[in-house]
Amino acid sequence: MSSKIFKISLPGFNVDTATPEQLALSSDFDYPKMKEDMVGVVDYTVPDPMSTGTYTIATINHNLGYKPMVQCFLEDLDGTFNTEFAVLPYFAEIGFMDSNIFRFYTTTTQAKIVLEVGFALFSVLPGTRYRFKYQIWVND
Repeated sequence: MSSKIFKISLPGFNVDTATPEQLALSSDFDYPKMKEDMVGVVDYTVPDPMSTGTYTIATINHNLGYKPMVQCFLEDLDGTFNTEFAVLPYFAEIGFMDSNIFRFYTTTTQAKIVLEVGFALFSVLPGTRYRFKYQIWVND
């Protein structure tokens, strides 16, 4: 690190000698702090049949003890939506209604990717493939 413009260390660390992991903020970094194991990809194929309800696509254990900032992107591998790439939450327009919602949410210990099927009649097509790319930022 070469910048001396702006640095804030975490409690208990000297700002002049702190490593990047011991800094809360630094002008040397133009991105949020992210651990490598907090970034991932999940592939999902819609099962058959699906009824109205909430389906867990993936559960990511982070065990941070707080709700971290998260982001998840949806890639439509089969081209069934009006977009190839979207940020969750994403409302899937099937038929004439926004009946299916892909969401990404977090608790103090986990992050979950879910599909909420509002009307089974307008469900996403069985066998349709999606890819989810998620990021979980940390405060330490």
